[in-house]
Amino acid sequence: MRAALLTLARFVRDRFAAVVLVGVLAVPAIYGAVLVWGYWDPYARSGHIPAALVNLDEPVQTADGSDLAAGDDLERAVLTSDTLDWTATDAETAAQGLEDKTYYVVVTIPPEFSAQVASLSSADPQQARVEVRTNDAGNYLVGVLAGDASQAVEGTAGSQVQADYLDVVYGLLGQAKDAGGEVGGSAQELADGTREAADAARQVADGAAQVADGVAQVADALADVDDAVQDAPALADSVANVASSVAARTSGAADAAQDVSARLTALEQQLTAAGQVDAAARVAEIRDSFEATVLPAVEDAADDASDIADDASALSDLATEAVTAADRASQQGQALSDGAQAVADGSEDLATVLADQLAPGAQQLADGLAQAAEQLDVPITDVDRETFGEVLSRPVTVEQVRDNPIAHFGDGFTSYFAGLGLFVGAVFVFLVLSPLDRRGQLWGAGPLAVAGAPLLAGGAVVLLQAGLLFGALLLVGVAPDAPWVLLGVLAASGVCFVALMQLLKAAFGLVGEFVGVILLVLQVAAGEGAYPIQTFGTFFQTVHPYLPMSWTNDAVRRSVAGGPLTPYVWVDVGLLLGTAAVAFALTCVAARRRERWTPAGLRPSVELV
Repeated sequence: MRAALLTLARFVRDRFAAVVLVGVLAVPAIYGAVLVWGYWDPYARSGHIPAALVNLDEPVQTADGSDLAAGDDLERAVLTSDTLDWTATDAETAAQGLEDKTYYVVVTIPPEFSAQVASLSSADPQQARVEVRTNDAGNYLVGVLAGDASQAVEGTAGSQVQADYLDVVYGLLGQAKDAGGEVGGSAQELADGTREAADAARQVADGAAQVADGVAQVADALADVDDAVQDAPALADSVANVASSVAARTSGAADAAQDVSARLTALEQQLTAAGQVDAAARVAEIRDSFEATVLPAVEDAADDASDIADDASALSDLATEAVTAADRASQQGQALSDGAQAVADGSEDLATVLADQLAPGAQQLADGLAQAAEQLDVPITDVDRETFGEVLSRPVTVEQVRDNPIAHFGDGFTSYFAGLGLFVGAVFVFLVLSPLDRRGQLWGAGPLAVAGAPLLAGGAVVLLQAGLLFGALLLVGVAPDAPWVLLGVLAASGVCFVALMQLLKAAFGLVGEFVGVILLVLQVAAGEGAYPIQTFGTFFQTVHPYLPMSWTNDAVRRSVAGGPLTPYVWVDVGLLLGTAAVAFALTCVAARRRERWTPAGLRPSVELV
């Protein structure tokens, strides 16, 4: 216990040793706090990840004649969302941005998007499609974050498509309402026409009844003629008088029969125009029957009666012929009477059907169509949109595409752990080696030689470390797309890291080791080895571009995942080697300063043992 207290007391007596003790005490706190701070909640900051939206949609015209630009509607909805940091751009810029990490996600609305949305109301509906593209060579975990973003885009697109779909449907309902109104109007015209046809049929029925009465009288007169002709020789004078009367009556009956035929033709035309095809056919049948039986009979009777009147003066000479003609006229008169009565009965039936059945039915049809048209006039409200939107099932599908896909988590985190391993290896190099060649200094060697010899030795060690790391990665299953490029990146990174650790150790001694550990922690947090740097705080985003491990992570990731290496990997390698050169130059400056020996340098208060 006493020895322990004496050891701690030495730290308290020496100011430099006290600072080192405080640093040692703070290392776990700094290490833990910085990493927890950096990785606090990357998902909550996913809205800072830059994403591009490419709208290639071509508006279409819907079935109701209105224009549909579903792509523009989706673009507005996505740009106002906070899922990612959205920017609207063109396809070429988006593709280049995805490659150089200007954008981590690219969402593309295809040209046929509006057409696919419009098809939802057709007989051949198609699911609308949106493409979400990421690049594993830029960042592996952004693909995972993009999956959440894809669901958000799909939800936004689905809601917007449902709204556009309802606009189309309600537009068609309005169009159907107008068409229903037109049909209802036509049905009303049909009802009115049917009533007019019923009235006309009633008039025809009345006329046909009058004709039947007249024809019956003619038949009776012809029967009387027949009876009278039997006594023709004695009744010649009486026959002449009766024949004259019959001729006059049959002439009137013929005119009435012509009028009936004309009225039946007019009634048929009215029914045809009103769309009552069956009723019109029935009237035509009655008219044809009338013209085939009644009308010829009336005309024949009129002719016969005229003949009888003309021949009445010679009746005594043609008594036998008169008897025959009278018999025939009597028979035809009876047929005429029967036919006229049939026409009258048929006309009455037609008038009854038109008045009692067709007219009310047509009116009922007109009223029903008008009511249906009114029911189609449904106003669209936000509540309707939401209700119907819940019913529609996934009208939009999001196709997620990963450029340069990485198959396993291990491949995706190779950049993170490879850079970390190389930096830890560099730290250990100068725990074993001296950062400066003290023997060379004693012999008067210049700063270049004093600093160069340890760097060459340390460089050889880190190159071996890089080779062993490369082999170990292959052994555990990492399959780099460009293996030799990966080996070169690991070597350049090792050289850079060992040069930095030499500088820190040469310039600050043991404190340099402490600073190196802090630098390692900072790079683990801000080097973008796992999540996109945009998901970290402002401090980490600020220092990220200047940290060597950031360049290592980017170059290793691209070497493993694939994709274009030029210029990205070569820029990273150039920065690593350039940093190594600057660090070596500063180490030479520190070596010159160390040419002067001091008591603290000869016997430091704190040293590694």
